[in-house]
Amino acid sequence: MQEISSVPGSEKIRLRFVIIATLLFSYFSPKTKVANAPDYGIDEVSNHALALLMDVARKITFANKDVKQGKWDFKPLQPIYRLTGLTLGLVGFGNIAQRLSEKVVPLGLKVIAYDPYIPEEVAKSRNVTLVSLDELCQHADLISVHAPLLPSTKGMIGKEQFQRMKKGVSIINTSRGPVIDEEAFIQALQEGIVAGAGLDVVDQEPIASDHPFLSMDNVVLTPHSAWYSEEAAVEVRSKTALGVVDVLVYGEYPKYLANRQVMEKTELQSHLPHERYNFDRDAILQKMKATKAAH
Repeated sequence: MQEISSVPGSEKIRLRFVIIATLLFSYFSPKTKVANAPDYGIDEVSNHALALLMDVARKITFANKDVKQGKWDFKPLQPIYRLTGLTLGLVGFGNIAQRLSEKVVPLGLKVIAYDPYIPEEVAKSRNVTLVSLDELCQHADLISVHAPLLPSTKGMIGKEQFQRMKKGVSIINTSRGPVIDEEAFIQALQEGIVAGAGLDVVDQEPIASDHPFLSMDNVVLTPHSAWYSEEAAVEVRSKTALGVVDVLVYGEYPKYLANRQVMEKTELQSHLPHERYNFDRDAILQKMKATKAAH
């Protein structure tokens, strides 16, 4: 990503409001309002993480490949362990991880989580035990990564953490690739410390054609699609547009203002609850379907 000032013609650009996926506030002026849509796709990403977890644990993709190659035998899948009684470790315990913790209850998994910003009572209310990252690595049979990518989280799961993990652990990542040190990750897979992985994200996207993950049968990959459903696409586009409307039409700070420190340097009205956020997702989706069908 380039600094805004280094982009040709940027001297003509006056940013008042920005919506971005990765919050790099240093790229913008102190008065630029930055917003995101933090509450869309919670079901989609938590479902995707659960799907990858089940796929890796039951070796579904591996078995599918064998069967299509004419091999009708469960022995190459060994070992597969019963999920009941295993420990799932959640790295990050925000909205998505909390929803996932609810969805794995019927599977009989014990859930632990590492998140230094979440109050203990929030975890306890979901029967989740907060632990340190070291403790999570030592005790988890399955690890699902949900930490945002920040300077403090880049590479937070590296060689030291892999060395603390149980041999045969499975790792799911639907967050951001660089949260895991990829070189250490590949080594852990090659050495058998990590038995399998389900990854929706990698360090560099799209993945390189010669990436080691592509030749590993125990690594299941999806193309950063965990966020996606038709409904989620409608929701994020609508909330993005509404953030612009908040500022430019109503003169309010956006509902999902990410850099709240900007309020000390600019003067807008506080955001007020409004029916414009009660948009009919189903109606919008039906209209989109009709438009697609017409073309």
